[in-house]
Amino acid sequence: MEKNHLEISDRADYLFKSKKKENAFIDIELSFFELNDYCFHLIQSTNKKYKDIDKIYSPEGQAKLEEEFLNDPNFSFEDINEDDENSNPTSQWFGPEDIVSIWKDNLYFITPATVLILLYFYTEKHLKELCKIYDKEFDGKKKFRLQSSFKESKIEGSFKYLRDKCNISFFPDDKIKNTLKHINTIRNNFAHGDWDEIKNNIEKISVKECFKISSSIFSKIEDQI
Repeated sequence: MEKNHLEISDRADYLFKSKKKENAFIDIELSFFELNDYCFHLIQSTNKKYKDIDKIYSPEGQAKLEEEFLNDPNFSFEDINEDDENSNPTSQWFGPEDIVSIWKDNLYFITPATVLILLYFYTEKHLKELCKIYDKEFDGKKKFRLQSSFKESKIEGSFKYLRDKCNISFFPDDKIKNTLKHINTIRNNFAHGDWDEIKNNIEKISVKECFKISSSIFSKIEDQI
């Protein structure tokens, strides 16, 4: 996999690890490990599929395949045409270059965008849970509603809520703010179909670095409790 922005590890040594071992933070630690593991295998399996497709459908792969068929004494054009249509229905509509392009798009656009959006949702969810848990005045029987200011994200609203209602003095630094803003822009563009905007910016952000930054949020919040 030649593009570094996709690299994450199944060892997950960059993820949040709770120091105080309170239930709320243990849940976050396990949740992020689960997400990282899923995203790691998603990237790896998509990468393998792309390589397998490229090996067969690239011009070099097609040439090698053609040579193997032509050197087979039992080869006939009628048989290979029939077999190809039965084994790969997409060959009726897409050429080899199209199939390679589709899976390249899956690997370098759909997959990282999906991973980053999931990471954003997980971060938002667990911040909301912390707001509920550490607000001593919150009635657990009622539905928790986080009121965000105009043009303020739910995550930004959670930071403010933790400070105002939970006495947790966490102020995100510029690196955290810029990363969250970038991922939120990707999320919004993905939801509204502005995919060209994502493709132009997706390689500027490292998936692994985003996991690190999101993990740092919960480490710093835990330090304030």
